[in-house]
Amino acid sequence: MLYQIKKVKILSLARMMAIFYGATCLIPAIVMLATGIFDGFGGYWTLAQMIFPIFFPIFGAIAGFVGGLISGLVYNWIAEYWGGIEMEIEAMEEIESAEENIKR
Repeated sequence: MLYQIKKVKILSLARMMAIFYGATCLIPAIVMLATGIFDGFGGYWTLAQMIFPIFFPIFGAIAGFVGGLISGLVYNWIAEYWGGIEMEIEAMEEIESAEENIKR
């Protein structure tokens, strides 16, 4: 079976990318926070090392949301003129048998 994604819902894509980018930024934020806490005590640099990792996932989520908006708009424009992403999907036996049980 061959399917084509003709259009994406822009806000849905932006929301998913915001969650993905925010979660992805958590790992370096945790590393920066851990190394910032044990790097030294006192001074502005230590305060910046502790505050920046907190805002890093937030900025990542904002960047993901904006990137999702732009990507969705561009994808829909390109898909309208040149076609969308084509995907071949194969149904697995387990899924088919589960669907048959639900219908009964």
